[in-house]
Amino acid sequence: MKKNALNLICIGLIIVASIISCTNGNTPSETALDATSPIVFTIDGTEYETEASYDFGFVDPDSTGITKTITLKNTGDNEITVTSITLSDDVNYSLTIPALPSTTAVDGTAEVVLTFRPQGSGDLNATVSIQVDGIDDPFVLNLTGEGNYAPTVKFGIKVSGAGTDNANGFYERLGFKNLYPYYETTTIPKYYCFYKDPNTGWVVSSSIDTLPEYSVLDDVRDPMVPPTSGWVIASGDSPAPSLTLHDIAETENAVELPLTANYLYSDAEGDAEASTTYQWYNSSDGENFTEISGATSKIYESVSSKSEYNPPESEYYKVEITPVASTGSNSDTSFMSSSTIEIIIEEPQV
Repeated sequence: MKKNALNLICIGLIIVASIISCTNGNTPSETALDATSPIVFTIDGTEYETEASYDFGFVDPDSTGITKTITLKNTGDNEITVTSITLSDDVNYSLTIPALPSTTAVDGTAEVVLTFRPQGSGDLNATVSIQVDGIDDPFVLNLTGEGNYAPTVKFGIKVSGAGTDNANGFYERLGFKNLYPYYETTTIPKYYCFYKDPNTGWVVSSSIDTLPEYSVLDDVRDPMVPPTSGWVIASGDSPAPSLTLHDIAETENAVELPLTANYLYSDAEGDAEASTTYQWYNSSDGENFTEISGATSKIYESVSSKSEYNPPESEYYKVEITPVASTGSNSDTSFMSSSTIEIIIEEPQV
């Protein structure tokens, strides 16, 4: 009888202890975060569930990159505490995150700023991992993007028959010497084209100071961009150099010739040129240029179609080019040509 009584007392104590434990605190099942509670990533108004991917597309490594604000929303049934936000690639991507740990209420949000700035070409993928207190596996957003260089334009000249193979080829416009544009070959050894002085005129030279015999360009004495008719050698037996490209074709006063934007298109990824855009400008003094409305073609013909020629008009022209690649990266970078010489617009002879 005593043994049965003791057994009943022990059972009663266990029940009482269990009741006290349950009433004085929460059970683990009541406090643990539901392992299926989702985090939703929102970028530019589009929601991405965990393990989804966001694509940055093509980005020029020479650019400042693309920055996006990622909104993290708690769509679960309990508040959550984010303990860490990590990025798998901190070379091509960067994160700006809130102070952690950070607690977010149900339907609450937090923001993370993400920048993709590739340091080179090719596919560059990464992941953003969000670790939440009480959940073993992190929430993950996969990132994809490709480093791809945007196309460029080089204004300059192309010379052939200059007396030595090294002097032939494309000369890129680098700047101004003695107030006039000068050019440099894109290959080694370097050759230069520039306006030397009124007595010498334009030259092609292996030095910026000395003038090899073949380099003096005859009948070109004016301080102008090289003429479209080409250059003639002053002395020597070498073939006359010819000019096929320069900043703007047509630098004579003859108004029957249109102006043509000439340039060398280049793309580091080898992407072909597509719908490159053009904008022409003119000026009456060679300094203050104004955009010409509707002049958006590679060839500007309006010089030969003026209706008012009395008195004669002095005009200068420039063209702005924005290269466009058929595939890969593109940007809003534009390139401005140097100016033509003064063009006198006179009444045409009948």
